[in-house]
Amino acid sequence: MATREDFFAQMSLALRVRASDEIVPGPFQPGQVKVRLVEAHTPESGSDGSHYLLSAVATSLGLALDQFADDLFLLRVDDLVLAVDCLDSRFWQVHSTSAKDKVDRLLQRMLTNTTQLDSAWIPRDLLREVDGTHRWLKSSFDGEDLLGPNAPARKWRARFEGDAPDDLLDILSQQDQYARASALEAIGSTVTEEGIGSAQVTADWRGSFIIGQGDFNAGASVVARAADRYATFVTDLEQRHQLRFVGDAGAESGITLDGDVAALWFDDPIDSVELLVDGLFAAKAPFRLWAVPRQVDTHEWEANAIDLHVGQPLRLEISPYRVRVVLTETTCGNTLARLLTNLQQHLDARVRMVAA
Repeated sequence: MATREDFFAQMSLALRVRASDEIVPGPFQPGQVKVRLVEAHTPESGSDGSHYLLSAVATSLGLALDQFADDLFLLRVDDLVLAVDCLDSRFWQVHSTSAKDKVDRLLQRMLTNTTQLDSAWIPRDLLREVDGTHRWLKSSFDGEDLLGPNAPARKWRARFEGDAPDDLLDILSQQDQYARASALEAIGSTVTEEGIGSAQVTADWRGSFIIGQGDFNAGASVVARAADRYATFVTDLEQRHQLRFVGDAGAESGITLDGDVAALWFDDPIDSVELLVDGLFAAKAPFRLWAVPRQVDTHEWEANAIDLHVGQPLRLEISPYRVRVVLTETTCGNTLARLLTNLQQHLDARVRMVAA
């Protein structure tokens, strides 16, 4: 069996050899390296749990599954190859040098075919932490479904290039007309790793990365650190916002309730809570929540919902100013990350999370 070092060597060669008529030894075609960060709920931690879940995915989608190295598996169909790095059995990194449109379609099938997989959802502040010198960024926003067709700046798409593109987005976010729409879609960065080399890396809010040129090892280091930050972000959400009863000898009942309700606040109140409620509980992408919401007061709604990723319950209370989210002790933190990030992309780029 090959080693992880062999994988890095083959990825480096595939990135370096760009001509389509050149042959690269091994399973990977020449081309840019696409990486997708995927959150997985395996039946048990470790390589065995990852292999079990990947086997189920491969069987349901008609894919071939092979082990390439320890904690590293290959999914294949025709000329498309995905290398699934399960070193972290909860936060997978899926690599491919195949054509981007084919990779995206297969990954979308994987994510929608099982409730045990979900994309990473990287909120604006975390996306801006991508390593390196930021050379460009894309801003896009589509709020028509949640804000209605008459909302100002409900759709937006722009690209900023220069020495400080982040500053241009900050300027935009301070303008009343465009502040709500100043969402961050993607960042292009140049990174240099001392003693290794340099690479061009693109990252976006759906957890997708492209190592476009340069040294694969340098680019892979950027992706690995971004993945670590995201894993920490999600587990911190669970530690802070999952509500659980814990033993407390000092309490009269002997137990106390631990955890804080999460509140997603809007800088400007929304005009139609009903549109937001309809969008949240449509039982489809991007929110993947199902519920029968109930109006409890003027412009006030509540819902006991089921997250279609993992199938865990959560409670939401919606008003023109905020969404309060109550997680159970088993609700996945990625659910809260998905809600925050998609509200930033489709409702208000300035949505922020605090403890209620």
